[in-house]
Amino acid sequence: MWTIIEKEIHDNLLNQRFQVAILISVLLTIGCIVLQANSYDKRLEDYRLADTSQEEFLDGFTAVEVHMMSPQALIPPKPLSPLVNGLQLSPDLSFDENFLVKMFPVLDLVFIVSVIMSLIAVLFSHDAVCGERERGTLRLIHSNAVPRAKLILAKWLGGSSSILLPLVVSYLVGMIYISLSPRMQLNVADWTEVMLILLASVAFISVFYLLGLMISAMSLNASTSVLTAVLVWAVFVFIIPSLGPYLAAQIEPVKTADEFLKKVSRGGWIRFYDNLEKQRDLNTRRYEQEYGQIFSNCLNMDRAERELLVGEQAPDSPIKRIWQKYAKDDYDIQDALHRNHVAELDKLVNLAKLETAKQTRLVRYFSAVSPFANYLYLATELAGTGMENREYDSRQSSAFYSQLREYRRKISNAVENPPGDTGPDLSGRPRFEYKRQSPAERLKVVLPFGAVLLFFNVLFFTGAFVSFLKYDVR
Repeated sequence: MWTIIEKEIHDNLLNQRFQVAILISVLLTIGCIVLQANSYDKRLEDYRLADTSQEEFLDGFTAVEVHMMSPQALIPPKPLSPLVNGLQLSPDLSFDENFLVKMFPVLDLVFIVSVIMSLIAVLFSHDAVCGERERGTLRLIHSNAVPRAKLILAKWLGGSSSILLPLVVSYLVGMIYISLSPRMQLNVADWTEVMLILLASVAFISVFYLLGLMISAMSLNASTSVLTAVLVWAVFVFIIPSLGPYLAAQIEPVKTADEFLKKVSRGGWIRFYDNLEKQRDLNTRRYEQEYGQIFSNCLNMDRAERELLVGEQAPDSPIKRIWQKYAKDDYDIQDALHRNHVAELDKLVNLAKLETAKQTRLVRYFSAVSPFANYLYLATELAGTGMENREYDSRQSSAFYSQLREYRRKISNAVENPPGDTGPDLSGRPRFEYKRQSPAERLKVVLPFGAVLLFFNVLFFTGAFVSFLKYDVR
């Protein structure tokens, strides 16, 4: 068995196409980690500058200006984002952004492993069985009474090892570069997640090597095998992940979003103000019927005359009391309609969030049949740049903004604002302090994705093994 493993490694290492492919992948892996690390340095510098500038700006506010205080919940860039860029909630603080970059895939470790390394694994395993059959070496090996189970196991271990070794080496070189950066201080939990990302990458590449091995054991010639392997690779890596969102949108559409857009559109607000005018007119007619000409005369006065009669400085009188009651009712009508409108909008937003969550879950169910999607979810969540971590960051930001609104309301109510007085001290204002998701929470999220990757390894190995048991070596 060890002889066959050595043979597989030896054959691959002496293959010129393999050498070129591995050299390219190694250079890309190291290069992308270095470039992303430098990008992280810039984003971290922008974050620190923005945080300092914002604190200095907010220190200049007084209590009477507290209603204008609107700090951002600035989230620092994730320490492992140079490996897995993923999704990040932190606002873009750069003024020299190249928007064209967003049109192309991000060159990070996930892209290198999921596209380039997986394709290399498929291309160099598609003829592991049928290619040797065509060359006649498979019959020779079989004539030496080597059990087929050991043979297929040795081919997997030897072939995948020859691909994985350069990946591990280039990955470790990149991590050494990152660890030498003065800005990137990785703790024990970070290094644990780094190793888990590497382990996930190894499992992912193994999946595609076994896929090529299985297809090779089902094919009689290498030309058929390579076409089938590349087609299945494209389906797993590109078609299924891209098709999932469209299918989910058809099955679980976010219907509430259209209703929400109608309410916040110009037409929606026009209908709101039309209803408001109708309610105010009904209130006015009610007062005219109840108080007769005295109220109508006050209503038809110009503003200056009415201020002299019913304003704050006017002497107490029956018409002043009537007008104050009318003004209060008018305000209550506006306030009630506005509250109802906002409540309806909030209800629609919450319903849209629930529908979006259902759609997102459905996308995950569809994409679960793709090893690429599971690897992407696993790597991004471990790096803190996945969907679950984005939701975690969003909840922190929302909690801070709620705390800030309550603080501003409290200070505004406390401000008496006599001449020359700036009101209460704002040194105790809420400050956003970002807390990273704990490693235990991340592991809980990624375990299902890791289990699916393991399942694909077992499935494709079983498929290769069963196919090889029935394979005609002649």
